[in-house]
Amino acid sequence: AVGYYYAGAYYQTLVEQTTNGTSWSIVSSPNTSTTATNVLNTVTCVSSTDCWAVGYSTGTYTQTLVEQTTDGTNWSIDSSPNTSTIQTNALNSVTCVSSTDCWSVGQYSTGTYTQTLVEQTTNGTSWNIVSSPSLSTLANYLYGVSCASTTFCVAVGRYYNGAYYQTLIDQTTNGTSWSLVSSPNSSTIQNNYLSSVTCVSSTDCWAVGYYVLANGHGQTLIEQYNGTSWSIVSSPNTSTIQTNILDSVTCVSATACWAV
Repeated sequence: AVGYYYAGAYYQTLVEQTTNGTSWSIVSSPNTSTTATNVLNTVTCVSSTDCWAVGYSTGTYTQTLVEQTTDGTNWSIDSSPNTSTIQTNALNSVTCVSSTDCWSVGQYSTGTYTQTLVEQTTNGTSWNIVSSPSLSTLANYLYGVSCASTTFCVAVGRYYNGAYYQTLIDQTTNGTSWSLVSSPNSSTIQNNYLSSVTCVSSTDCWAVGYYVLANGHGQTLIEQYNGTSWSIVSSPNTSTIQTNILDSVTCVSATACWAV
């Protein structure tokens, strides 16, 4: 489990681990500097000894942060690229197909607008930026990524069309190039956000997030991919006058999934 803690002046990385399935302990994790904010947003493990965590560090400029353990105990910072050393770059999610094939997604700033950011490692050591599409020249963010195979991956997030945020889904079907995929929204005059995605196969994926009612309250949003198109699936809320948000989703099979 990864995140961050407040050290009194800056945020620093936080990693916790259980090795018995019961009790958790804090594991030492590196930071780019003790006088800079360091945040880990998500983690994925290929095995009990091989895990990746991604996020960002903020010194003069916000830059990508990638950390790895190859022994299940010691974490180290791995070099990760940025579109520019004088523009904001951040990673929000990471997934691995194998110990040498991983994808990470987020966003970067051009100085005037935000665009999608996708990075990949094909050797388990070095990362490269892979071209990824955005839906507008205003604001585009990718918050979740999942792969069903080495060639099929999906990334989800949101984009700003000038009036409202709407869902954003990018997809690769060859493990190399990414393209935009049409994704539904509760309404074109409501903000819609996707925060997480999981794929059981190349024909069965789930994405979760929320949309915002006219009264300002968020309501759960669940979408499913059937191998051809995405559709909204009805999802419950505690109330229409209470905010309800889904942040993450995972599936252990095609018929057993959890969203929280």
